[in-house]
This record gives sequence, structure tokens and C-alpha cells, in this order.
Amino acid sequence: MHLNLRGIIFFFCFVTVIVPAFGATRTWDGSASANWSDLNNWVENIVPTTGDDLVFPSGASNVSTSNDIAGGTSFASITFGAGRASTYTLAGNAIVLSGGATAIAANNTSLTKTISLNITFSTAAPTITVASGGTLTISGTIDNGGYLITHSCAGTGTLSGVISGAGGLTKSGAGTLTISASNTFTGTTTVSVGTLALGAAGDATNTPLGTTAAGTTVASNAFLDVAGFTLGTAEALTINGAHNSGTLINSGSAATYSGDITIVSGTYTIISGPLTLTGTISRTSGNLRFIGTIIV
Repeated sequence: MHLNLRGIIFFFCFVTVIVPAFGATRTWDGSASANWSDLNNWVENIVPTTGDDLVFPSGASNVSTSNDIAGGTSFASITFGAGRASTYTLAGNAIVLSGGATAIAANNTSLTKTISLNITFSTAAPTITVASGGTLTISGTIDNGGYLITHSCAGTGTLSGVISGAGGLTKSGAGTLTISASNTFTGTTTVSVGTLALGAAGDATNTPLGTTAAGTTVASNAFLDVAGFTLGTAEALTINGAHNSGTLINSGSAATYSGDITIVSGTYTIISGPLTLTGTISRTSGNLRFIGTIIV
């Protein structure tokens, strides 16, 4: 049998597909410049891309950094190393963070880390963590993406940029978080552990506690410190839990709290400085106790 192969053409096609690796860790060394887009500034010699975790370790060069990668690029997380050698500033183009519970972690136990670029959270449960002894200042704006932000602060934290979005803010951790912008977020502000301090009064619509849409809640053994500021709005305040050292406190000069106060349970204590209360005070259970100079 004769097989005629004339006119029959066989094609063999070998295709190599390069699949990018998402979710890699990129570690800063800053050996060439301050720019994020320079691959020589990263230990891996690769410029960060979508989904990467960014690590800024102690002891790197060029700790005043500039994000010159395209604005709005989505990274997974930002982590500052645990060492004590570097005071970082992250500036430049706005970013999106998708890391949720690991979105921002300041593991430093001393010195100050500053993030001045604008941030949008894109995944549920975005969390900002500050280690005991460390300081983290975020001066850029924060869009919560409609999610509840948890600021777990065992050290010292500051949020001075405007926080916007339909989500709320929860302060946890034994340290102090100071908020000072005229925030526009509409969710509940909750102080579950430690101290949440005001850094400004805000205006007639927006204060550091956000709008008045959802109010503020303080849990047992947690503190809301007006710090000498009289809020521009009448923020409703709900007190939960029993404690002996305070709930609504004033560590600064004379101030007024004009919002209605509801005591749900436990002992409600006002301490530490002159404070005038002009709203309605009501309680469903528990005791009411004033310490210091209080005008009702």
C-alpha cells in the first residue's frame, strides 16, 4: 500500500506561556534611590506589582521613599520591620490595599513610621496594627471601601487624613490612637480597648468621629478622650461595660460634649479635667459617677 503524503502539511506549534507570579513579597533596601519604580531598590531586583506584599525592614537606605508606580496600583499589604534602626516615610502616588486583616502592620518597637500617600481598602476587615512601643502616623486620606477598619494599636497611632466611606472605625489594643481630620465616614466608631483621643474639633458636619449617622460606642475599660476639644457636632455616645477609671475623659483644657449619652450597663465615669455636658444623659442600667470638674 502506498500512502501519498503530498499536499498534506503538518504544523507543530510549541507555545511557552509565562504566567506572572501574584502575591510575591518585595522587600525594600533603598540602595539606589527613593523611588519604588527602581528595581535596584528592592532586594529581589523586581519592581512591585499588583498583589504584592511590601516589606520595609529596619536598617535600609533611603527611608524617605516615593511611590512613583502608577497611582491606584493594588498591593496586598505594607509591613514595617521590627527593628529600631529606621524612621520611614512612605509618600507618593495613591495605592489600594487588598490585604484585609494584614493590610498595614507596623512591627517597630520604637521610632515613627509615616504613611503620607492616600489609601483605599478593597477587602473586608482591613486592619492597621501598631506594636507596643512603636508609632505609626497615617497622614494620607483613607477610603474604607465600605468596610469596618480595625486599628489595633498597642503603641501610638495617629490618623490625620480624612477617612471616608460607608464603613466604620474600631479602636482596639491597649495603646492610644489620635484622630484629627474632619472625617466623612458614616459607620459606627467603636472604642473596644485602649484610648481613642481627639486631635481636633471638626466642623458642623464632620468631626474626627465621622458623621453623626451611627454614633460612637465605648466598651468596658476603654476610653474616649476629648483632649480639650469641643466637637462641632452632637455625637451620640453609648457606654457599655463596668469600669472604675473612666469612659469619657478630658485630658486637656475645658471642653464641652454636646451629644446625648446613653449608659447601657456598668459604671460610667467622667474624669481628668473640666468637662461640660449639654446633651441628654440616660441609662438603662448601671451607675453614673462623676470625677473632676463636671458641669451638667
